[in-house]
Amino acid sequence: MEIKIEIPTSNEKFYYYICPSCKKPVWMNQEVHDMNKESTCPFCKFVAPSKEFVLSDLIDHSNNFDSIISISFKKSPSKNFKQAASLAKILPHYSFENNLIHCEAKTIEEVYKNLYYFFKLIHLIEKWNNAQILLYGKKYKYNIDFIAFINRASIEAGKYERLFHSYGYCCSEEVTYEKLPLPFVFYSKIFLAFASDIDGELFLCECEREAVNSFFTLYQEELKTPNRSFILNKYFPKNLVNQLNVSVSNLINQIRFKEHICFKC
Repeated sequence: MEIKIEIPTSNEKFYYYICPSCKKPVWMNQEVHDMNKESTCPFCKFVAPSKEFVLSDLIDHSNNFDSIISISFKKSPSKNFKQAASLAKILPHYSFENNLIHCEAKTIEEVYKNLYYFFKLIHLIEKWNNAQILLYGKKYKYNIDFIAFINRASIEAGKYERLFHSYGYCCSEEVTYEKLPLPFVFYSKIFLAFASDIDGELFLCECEREAVNSFFTLYQEELKTPNRSFILNKYFPKNLVNQLNVSVSNLINQIRFKEHICFKC
């Protein structure tokens, strides 16, 4: 489920509460939050006394933490232990001492480059008694804590905030960072595009060329109409379409290809 959270814009400290009905987060400034009045959830419109909205941990925007993400766990009887141990090995600052497996991300770059793997590891071990997960120095307890973490990290990521869209925000296009020659991968309904940076020039893999040629043959009449941008955005990554001059007829000649840049090749 995709949730879009309104981001507090001031330097004040905010508490986030959990709606007792839909379990989504509601940001509130403690000074204006009157526990004796009724509150309305902006998502499901549930109305109840404010005291029924469960207070979660304080989101402290100070810098009193050693790592942005810190994960530690010991051997577990869980069937997922081997997978968790393997994931930890590929994450930054991995260590194994005194039967304790540990990995962490100390910079925002280490976070966004490994977000998928951190996300997967967290959800493998989150219910283990011997696991400790810290996000910005605070103990991870509930899904709401991860949403709050994504909210903060995406702000600190600057132009790379789009890499966090798949983990809590509504978005128009999915972009991920992968261990590929061109690591920024842009998704669409059919075709993938690849770039060296989040705002860099996009390429399709050479193995997609035949399918692209077939697409332009199939839709050659539709692409002559004013709706050509709509059709292209439906099947190609929007960032790629934005790099094309859709007012000219030779659209296919504007798409650039490179060999051996996709997952398969």
